[in-house]
Amino acid sequence: MEIKLRNRSKAMLLLSLLAFAGMVYAYAQIDMGLPEPREVVSSVTRGRILTENGLVLAQTVNKRREYPQKTLAGPLVGFMGKEKGMAGLELSFESRLAAGKDVTVTLDPTFQAVAESTLAQYTEEHGGQSGSLVALEVGTGRVLAVANYPAFDPNPDYWQVVTHQVGTRKLVSVVRDTPAGPQVQPNPNPAKGPVDESQTWTEERPVRENLDPIASINHAFMDSYEPGSVAKALSVAALLNDGAVDLEQWFSTPMTRQVGRYTIHDVVSRPTGMNSLNVQGILRYSSNVGMSHLVQNYPPERLHAYFAAYGLGQTLELGGVHAENGILNDWQRWGDIGRVNNSFGQGFSTTTLQMAAAYNVLAEDGLYLRPQLVLEGKVLKPHITHQVLKPETARTVRQLLQYIVEGGIPGQAGVPGYEVGGKTGTAQIVVGSHYSSTLFNSVFSGIFPLSSPRVSMVVMVHGAKKQYHGSQLAAPIFRDVAAEMVSQWGLAPETMAKE
Repeated sequence: MEIKLRNRSKAMLLLSLLAFAGMVYAYAQIDMGLPEPREVVSSVTRGRILTENGLVLAQTVNKRREYPQKTLAGPLVGFMGKEKGMAGLELSFESRLAAGKDVTVTLDPTFQAVAESTLAQYTEEHGGQSGSLVALEVGTGRVLAVANYPAFDPNPDYWQVVTHQVGTRKLVSVVRDTPAGPQVQPNPNPAKGPVDESQTWTEERPVRENLDPIASINHAFMDSYEPGSVAKALSVAALLNDGAVDLEQWFSTPMTRQVGRYTIHDVVSRPTGMNSLNVQGILRYSSNVGMSHLVQNYPPERLHAYFAAYGLGQTLELGGVHAENGILNDWQRWGDIGRVNNSFGQGFSTTTLQMAAAYNVLAEDGLYLRPQLVLEGKVLKPHITHQVLKPETARTVRQLLQYIVEGGIPGQAGVPGYEVGGKTGTAQIVVGSHYSSTLFNSVFSGIFPLSSPRVSMVVMVHGAKKQYHGSQLAAPIFRDVAAEMVSQWGLAPETMAKE
């Protein structure tokens, strides 16, 4: 018993000494300025953003975030603040990138570059305010290109702030990285009281002095708008799929028609005396009057259901990347004029991404494939969600789209030697509570090549000041991008293959 008590006393004495030593050390830190333990900082380098072929779109070098391709896919890639992603993929995949994991996107760099340069050229020539283009790969839903205008370079200016303590003065020099090399901007600043002359430190700050809020937006995903007449092909597909219209039926189509207390107008001119059109002609001449005949006895809930099945006005799951939904109002709120307006692309809103996915249904023989932008594995498998149209319906509508191009706008949208199809749209823009007579969206939705579809593509240019019709602006952008891509792929002209 005596030995146990003696051992316990020794243990208590040892604990008391350790506690006392800890207190002494704590006071010494306060009074003597002993160094405190350093906080452990993570050494994980932020993950890269790159394409499937290994092209780096974003990387961290010497603790600096760099975007080596500059404006290529800039609004999609986004940018960082001082420590975290602030926009685009940098924001959407903040946790993954911060953990040092790469994010790989499906973009085809060649396709992306061609799309961006062509979109920029035409939008600037026509005085457009902004624009977007989305191209999807048929068979997988892979997003091949997401082009936006204006261009945006996510690279910030980096300022190296160097503070020199000299005597009683503090001198601040700002070293700024520029294309011509570093620039030094001294900024003398007197300091109060004595200072340590040996004290010098630096801080590097990313600075975006000229951040253009319009250029930094991913318009292809974030701008919702009324698509206009490109919706007509989707409406016709719904009617054909339900057997609600006969391709051989003709309809009286003067340039105006009264629907209730509203007057429907046609804009596209046609040959003198052509006062009746069949379905093919209604699409060829983009007749609003003709569409009013097609849908006047068609249940509005059916048209609404098809639009929703195409993905219009719906939430689009894009693997963590945010995109606007657009608006598809409840069909019970449409009324007779609402049903007509929706059939030709007014009264609901969508995005360039959503419309590309909708036209991809026509290219995919009626299947809706969810667009895919970010790879989760080495092999990309299509996300087939549902069957929208019968295969034969989709093929019939593709033939109608081919006729629109070949019979109406071969020079504006056609690619010599190849079969392409598509539909134009010139949508008035709502300003306040009324449609503007001077502000339009130019749209073209198309598929190429039609014999064996590879790409569904939608082009939209907002606010062009001259030649703003879809056939004058959006269609030529489609044409030039499609022509460049079939050339890059080395596809033999189809007309030669048939001979």
